[in-house]
Amino acid sequence: STPEYRLFDEQWRSNTCDDKVDNDLDGLADNGDVGCRLNCKDFGPNERCKDPDLDGWLTYVEDRYGSNPNNPPSTPEGIPGTCNDGTDNDLDGDVDGGDSGCGISDCIDFDNEWGCAPL
Repeated sequence: STPEYRLFDEQWRSNTCDDKVDNDLDGLADNGDVGCRLNCKDFGPNERCKDPDLDGWLTYVEDRYGSNPNNPPSTPEGIPGTCNDGTDNDLDGDVDGGDSGCGISDCIDFDNEWGCAPL
């Protein structure tokens, strides 16, 4: 069982809500699953839900992980696979374990209800 959640897909560039699989084993798949009907725009202003540099990362995710949402080569450092790839993904001069973005919790919280940094 893995999450089937549109916000999960937005944050981790996964495809759980469009793969025709019941990923979370609740008997519902994709848009038939309530979790797939909720996305960033449901939480407020749409500017943070856009991708102005067209790099595939929404502004709120880039802001959270320290990359520049207006610079296509600057992508989040701290998401799975980026903290051991030998690359300065967010272009801040720090690589992998030396990057403060690699110490950020996987938690992205819109309303500060889960104890992680709100957006």
